[in-house]
Amino acid sequence: MSKQAGLDERGNILDGLENRTVAVIGDLMLDRYLRGDIDRISPEAPVPVVQRRSEWHVPGGAANVARNLASLGARVHVVGVTGADEARGLLIDALGQHGTVSDDGILVDTGRPTTQKLRIMSAHQQIARVDVEEIAPLAADLEGRLIAAAARAIEAA
Repeated sequence: MSKQAGLDERGNILDGLENRTVAVIGDLMLDRYLRGDIDRISPEAPVPVVQRRSEWHVPGGAANVARNLASLGARVHVVGVTGADEARGLLIDALGQHGTVSDDGILVDTGRPTTQKLRIMSAHQQIARVDVEEIAPLAADLEGRLIAAAARAIEAA
């Protein structure tokens, strides 16, 4: 393989990513984590009560792939759909912390939330997961805009 294929002279693909442009197209989500302690069971139902100790969030799904590629030195064009909500802002901010990520291809659908996966954890174990997402198909006009954004990102890669 040659450098043009993204490999360095030793054939290492990771070193060959630096200063390459990559298109990442897919489901964008915000992975959220809530960690706490469980000291009792709820008197209302037989479920554990989690006393919150910390919370954090990171890009998930295709956004996680984009973050990882950017942290390896690639210039990344992300294409996907989010809602017009706080989670969108958190996701875009988180992507910007890991390298060169273009969010021009992240389209907004005001009729759906940004996909989120909240994992509730205690004692190094996931207790529950709460999903916020809309799985209905995209409107035809948004789908067309998404396809056009994907084509532009692929052309730039």
